[in-house]
Amino acid sequence: MKNIIWIWFSRKLYLVWYSKSIFSWLLLPISYCFWILAKLRKLGYLLGIFRTYNAPVPVIVVGNITVGGTGKTPLVVWLAQLLKEKGWRPGVVCSGYGGYSKKWPTRVSSDTSLEAVGDEAFLLFEKVVCPVVAGSRRSDCVEMLVNEYSVDVVVSDDGLQHYALERDIEIAVIDGSRRFGNERLLPAGPLREAKKRLDYVDFTVVKGCVSEHETGMLFEPTNLANLLHPFNQATLESFKGMTVNAVAGVGNNESFFKLLLKRGINCIPREFPDHYIYSATDLDFSDNLPIIMTEKDAVKCKAFAKENWWFLSIRATLPDEFEVQFLKKLSRYRNEQKTSRTTGLSSN
Repeated sequence: MKNIIWIWFSRKLYLVWYSKSIFSWLLLPISYCFWILAKLRKLGYLLGIFRTYNAPVPVIVVGNITVGGTGKTPLVVWLAQLLKEKGWRPGVVCSGYGGYSKKWPTRVSSDTSLEAVGDEAFLLFEKVVCPVVAGSRRSDCVEMLVNEYSVDVVVSDDGLQHYALERDIEIAVIDGSRRFGNERLLPAGPLREAKKRLDYVDFTVVKGCVSEHETGMLFEPTNLANLLHPFNQATLESFKGMTVNAVAGVGNNESFFKLLLKRGINCIPREFPDHYIYSATDLDFSDNLPIIMTEKDAVKCKAFAKENWWFLSIRATLPDEFEVQFLKKLSRYRNEQKTSRTTGLSSN
């Protein structure tokens, strides 16, 4: 019942945000209060009233200005792998959202429980193969990485609005299909910050339709892997024409369902809230059809998986020109003293 209520509420809210709705106008007074509080908070960091942490290594923040999934995590994985290939020693920080660790920040390891750090932190640990630290204050996470692990660059998954952490490169990620909706601030619209905040980031990466001065990012699905036997893999084409239960509990469930449909797979959408913690009964659909889920969902279902459960990994790809420009900007910090710079505080 709780799951059904969440799905109903989220659909209604997105309808308000991404269409011309009278309810958006009714919420505008609260949005103005949100804007004032956000401005005062940023002013506090700009004036030094609130403490900021300026790491001795370059910090790259991958974030967005809207609520909901835009593809940040696949980009973080891509960046971490690129940095390792180029001789850097990256570390990754994330929020640990949904985790119940008694101590934050915390280093994610093979001994860490999923419940302690949340699904995104655990998935990042499995994908990036470098130090990962989770915690609600990313500045504390970065400080822990720098002090306890031999990293020479840090990538932050989300945190564009976490101004307690000074950053050297900002990358904003946009969902090209949904863009900015009605372009209003929360709760009247999906924006965390005003749209002009994007004028101050170093790179704008878009998943989908690209406009001028934006970099396109493609998501390439890899083979399906079996939850019980990950080395047992299958192609999406092998499921063409079949009917499956499609399970998704991510920021944008609809994009996962559409991907399967485009590959000719007849999917029965099984939608769950983002960061949902599954139990075996949640996926007991009593139809004996195969289940295909996202990789993020799979990390939470392995303990009670069945033989016909599969997960799909997504790999981000970006143009060579983006790689060149990104590495060129980052190279300034390899052989010179870092100076304090917090991008975006003077924006809006």
